[in-house]
Amino acid sequence: MSPDATPLAITQHAIGLWNEVAAAYDVIERRLGSGAWVGFDEVATHIATLERELQPLLVTIAAMRSDGTTPPPDLVELWHELDNMVEALARRQKQLERAATAARDTTAARLVRTRIARSRAAGYTPLNPLSPRITSRRV
Repeated sequence: MSPDATPLAITQHAIGLWNEVAAAYDVIERRLGSGAWVGFDEVATHIATLERELQPLLVTIAAMRSDGTTPPPDLVELWHELDNMVEALARRQKQLERAATAARDTTAARLVRTRIARSRAAGYTPLNPLSPRITSRRV
């Protein structure tokens, strides 16, 4: 974004970046729902890149909002939309954290059950001395 960009363009660019963050959250949600654990590093890297790009924009927008001048109504609307979007994404991030934690715990429990089953199957099972054994067949 150029340094002489208009407040409207800066805000629209920030909204566009937040929309990309929302799309990345959609990808995370789908992968958590399907149990696909690969590719999270790419999504996390993309989100980190977006956050780095958003940081100076948000500082600029905060400075514009606090400069004491009365902004045009269309800019006020965009700022309101931006505020709502950020709040919604913050709530969604918390939901995704809970879903990821639950998925991790479920996967860990499955791994423990699998390890127990493998360790039990690794050796011979002793015969129960009280169980009946058929040693011959009579016809």
